[in-house]
Amino acid sequence: MSHAPHICIVTTVHDPLDTRVFYREARTLAAAGYRVTLLAQGARDETIDGVRFRPLPPRRFSLPARARGLWIAWRAARREAADAYHLHDPELTLIGLLLKLEGRRVVLDVHEHTPFHILEKPYIPRPLRRPLAAIYDGWERLAARLADRVITVGEVIAARFGGRAVIVRNLPDLERFEACPANPATPGPDGSLTAIYTGVVERQRGLLGAARAVASLPPELNLRLRIVGPCPFPAFAAELIAAGQGRVRVEPPVPYPAIPALLAEAHIGLEVALPTRLNALLWPRKVFEYMAAGLPVIRADYPAWDAFAAEGCLAVDPADEGAIRAALLTLARDPDLRARLGSQGRVLVQNRFRWDNEARTLVELYAGLIGAPKGNVEF
Repeated sequence: MSHAPHICIVTTVHDPLDTRVFYREARTLAAAGYRVTLLAQGARDETIDGVRFRPLPPRRFSLPARARGLWIAWRAARREAADAYHLHDPELTLIGLLLKLEGRRVVLDVHEHTPFHILEKPYIPRPLRRPLAAIYDGWERLAARLADRVITVGEVIAARFGGRAVIVRNLPDLERFEACPANPATPGPDGSLTAIYTGVVERQRGLLGAARAVASLPPELNLRLRIVGPCPFPAFAAELIAAGQGRVRVEPPVPYPAIPALLAEAHIGLEVALPTRLNALLWPRKVFEYMAAGLPVIRADYPAWDAFAAEGCLAVDPADEGAIRAALLTLARDPDLRARLGSQGRVLVQNRFRWDNEARTLVELYAGLIGAPKGNVEF
């Protein structure tokens, strides 16, 4: 049995093979020499890339079922007797507190600005949103003070925790993308061009305006929009297809390892999320992936995004369908511009925004918390 320090990662919300939870963090820690166990709903009892999976029951949405799920997750985590617990979901802050009361080391991984999410949830009555957001904000700040470490994905979330947070961004693993680079200057075998969006398919992502913009382009450009990702509301997918007038496809999500090959078939990356408290502030993972693949990007014109996407992109007002159409038209008509912007974005990611830099931060955090494993990998 390995005597390497043991890290137990827990999620009750995310898929076992979630991009951040498994492909970035769990695999990185296992490759560094740590013994890593991942407790996740829907997982199978198996080991993948050095990460040992243990199943939790599927997530339920009634309050009694969720409380029972948390109880089961807490008991499963305690049985691991790990050197540190890495907790990924807002509801797991309670488990973190219980583990701290037992003297365990706890790391909170705060992916989202949950108070902002609460303020924008349409199913929460408007008068209750601010009080609930304030209550949760206070609870999460308390949990962060009690935890041993806090990890976030960017400065906006980190600022909530008064300098206690360490930023580990969701950046691309370049080895995956270098194996199958895109060729944005060259049309597909049938002479078509493809603009692509990957991610959750929902109205606030600006996809309806993008679909209408694509439908309004001159037919001779032969440009299509490919939308790939989970769609919580099938009626919205049908609305997008109708708006695209035969030029829009909506497809189910693909596993993270398949993303580079998917992007290699495209010519333009699209991220035109409509303005919300979150969209205007948080750096979208997909833009980094588009740039890593060598695609030119049409992205929303938010000042917070300029820090990483000033190069390789055309910035547009995401609420202006005409602006999206103009950017698509510009790129569709100019293969040299597509190639130049794609190259600029790739160089930017290679030089600054790559996962191995974040991996080093993550491994150093755990080395300081529970010690480095013998023979650990240098990043």
